[in-house]
Parts: sequence; structure tokens; C-alpha cells
Amino acid sequence: MTTNESIDPIRIVLLDNLTMVRAGFRLLFANKADMELVGEAGDLFEALQIITDLKPDIILLELSQPGNLGFGAIPQLIRANRKSRLILVTSSTDPCLYLQAIQSGALGVVLQTQTPEVLLKAIQKVHSGEAWIERSMVASLLTTIRRNQPALPTDQESECVARLSRREQEIVYLIGNGLNTKQIASQIFISESTVRHYLTSIYEKVNVSGRLELLIFAYRVGLVNPSNLSI
Repeated sequence: MTTNESIDPIRIVLLDNLTMVRAGFRLLFANKADMELVGEAGDLFEALQIITDLKPDIILLELSQPGNLGFGAIPQLIRANRKSRLILVTSSTDPCLYLQAIQSGALGVVLQTQTPEVLLKAIQKVHSGEAWIERSMVASLLTTIRRNQPALPTDQESECVARLSRREQEIVYLIGNGLNTKQIASQIFISESTVRHYLTSIYEKVNVSGRLELLIFAYRVGLVNPSNLSI
């Protein structure tokens, strides 16, 4: 590798039904060498076509107005390319919406009131395999989970935990403390690909679709201490 060799930019598709909002996002990415806005769409049909054709790294879904690019479109957008990771940008601070977004497959949720720098950081984190949610919303999200679910783990959840090996439980704990795949590999002296294999096994055993859902599950069953929870 030479010093002049460049890293491929993060390829982003922007979804918003307001033309002026998309123009603002376009300016945000215009001078970013490590990110590239490869496509944009203002309705669901066009969005599905673009995602299928362009296979972006990140799907950036901005919810500003009612329409067919609303919240309910998230599962369809994710199915259009399973390797794309979706980040929801919203003005809502409703923890129920956050929880529903996570359960629908979103790997990040960013408030519209945040700075552009926060959004850019969220994109980088989600692209690297981490999850992103507003720290200010974590407590509300956990309170919502606690309120809507039994106080103690269910028998089914306990059975899921029992299926996890000691190493898998260790990886869940490290994820809960904010470590990404590379950091976990370094911490427990295994390769990054081995960490990913473990994660695939963990997701299947506890019936979750990604890191955010895994963190919520881990919190519920006591594998992660709420005071250490890092999202």
C-alpha cells in the first residue's frame, strides 16, 4: 500500500420527499472526501430502485413530511439491499419510535436538532459496524422497554441466554461497553472475521437482527449493566 492510496468513500443514498431538504444534505456531503452521495429519492418506488441498483453502504432516511417514504417503509428499504445500513433522521424524541425503528432494522437514529458533525459521526460509526442512538435518548429508551416488558427476563429469553457460549456472552458484554468489531478482536485476541462469525451466531441464538436489538436484549437479561450501556 502506498501513502497515496485512498480509502473508498462511504456511499450514501439520501431519501427525503422535500427537494430543498435534499439540497441541504447535498451541500453537507459535497466536500467530504470520505463520503459520497451516490443517489437520492423522494418517493418509495424510486428509493427501492436506487437502493437495488446502487447498493449503497448507508441509507439515510429523513422523516420530515407524511408520504410513502415514511417510517413504515424501513423494512422494505432494508430488504432492497441487505448489506446497506439504514440511519433514520427524525425530529421526534419519542422513545417508542426509536424502539420501533430499531426493531424494524434501523442501525442508527439521529435527531434533526443535532449538528451536522453528529450526523457525519453517526454515518461513520454505523458504516464501521457499530450502532448509533442519541445518548440523551438512551435512558428514555430503556425506561420504555422496562415499562412495556416484564420486569424479569421471560423463560424464552433465559433459554436464549443459555444457548450462548461463554465467549459469546463476553462479546455481548464488550459490545455493551461500546467496543466495535476491531476493538473486540484486539481485546480477546481473535480476528475480526471471527468476531463477525460469533455475532452471526449470537444474533441467531437470541433472535435479533442487529447490534441495537442485541443491546436491548442484553440489557433486558442482565448481560449488560445499564450504567455501562454504550449506544
